[in-house]
Amino acid sequence: MTRTAFLDACPPWWRPYFTVAFWTGARPNELAALKWGDVDPARGILRIRAGRYRGKEGPPKTASSVRDIDLLPAVVESLKAQKAQQAAERLKRGRGAPEAGQDYVFTGPEGGLLNVNALRDRYWYPTLTTAALSRRTMYQTRHTFASSALAAGEAPSWVAAMLGHRSPEMLFRVSARYIPNRARRDGSALLSRMTERTDAETAAPAGAAVLPKYSR
Repeated sequence: MTRTAFLDACPPWWRPYFTVAFWTGARPNELAALKWGDVDPARGILRIRAGRYRGKEGPPKTASSVRDIDLLPAVVESLKAQKAQQAAERLKRGRGAPEAGQDYVFTGPEGGLLNVNALRDRYWYPTLTTAALSRRTMYQTRHTFASSALAAGEAPSWVAAMLGHRSPEMLFRVSARYIPNRARRDGSALLSRMTERTDAETAAPAGAAVLPKYSR
């Protein structure tokens, strides 16, 4: 999906949430349980230690889901924006800082726990319509992260770790069909690389060594 088109059409309050979702691959139930204490700017990570399932908060269902997620620049900026708009809203409503253990990163403007189902129905689907994007599940943010990262050449092991998959094999099994051209078996990528190498060899002076494009 076109991430930029979605975020441009998204209501401002929810733009940080969806930006973080697109740039981390975190599950909706994990972001619903994320607290500010789980954000570690000094180490550049988000700690995923809990999720909220059917209104109940607890540890993730699998051991691999307990993980640290790298804070990419877009995520850092979105978290700053989220903290600022939460602080401004609390000031506007005459509220102090939330109690310890209740300092959730993502809440509604009036505070309270994030309801993933309500977020999907009230904001995800309407924003898709506004952005003229086809209807799809909110879980698509994970697939967008995975496919974009793999297509950009990131190491599958890193992408799998960010997503909380047990192994890269699971990553490819789940996300391969969302990766542009990765499902194709027409040899076009190999053809392009080999043609480039052949052209370089043809253009080189006689006896000259043809060095690889990257020396290491």
